[in-house]
Amino acid sequence: MAGPAPATLPITPLGAMHDRYEAAWKADAKVEAAENELVDGDPDSETLKFRYEDARKKIGAETDALRVAMLYQVPLCWADALILQYHIWAVADVLESSDVRPEDEREALLVGMETLFDFMAAEVADVDHEAIGPMFKSHTMLAWNRRRTRTAELED
Repeated sequence: MAGPAPATLPITPLGAMHDRYEAAWKADAKVEAAENELVDGDPDSETLKFRYEDARKKIGAETDALRVAMLYQVPLCWADALILQYHIWAVADVLESSDVRPEDEREALLVGMETLFDFMAAEVADVDHEAIGPMFKSHTMLAWNRRRTRTAELED
């Protein structure tokens, strides 16, 4: 197995998606601020209000899609692992505080947690898994084997 992953990489799929996620939220804040400046009852403002509401709906849909898609990405470096952990936390928080728990988000959350754990189990080299306990070691081996299979490191 290769050495530890570097702390950062120039561009990764997860990093690129997260950058787009951050840009979308920045755009949403800008549109919201403009919407708050509109004058009630002004016909021009009413037209803009509908445009702004439509834009914010589409931005919201994009961020929702990105959030779920990021949970299916495999970390390639520690920066990715941090980004993935942030989005796991955010989705778990939303699911916990909501009466409606969409199955696709729940499944994405489980995949994200699995890939984050197998990344950490493979990359943290100075941990004695045996000393932590037999259940921990057993599950890190399962994660390691899943990671090997996912990356096509197949048994001969």
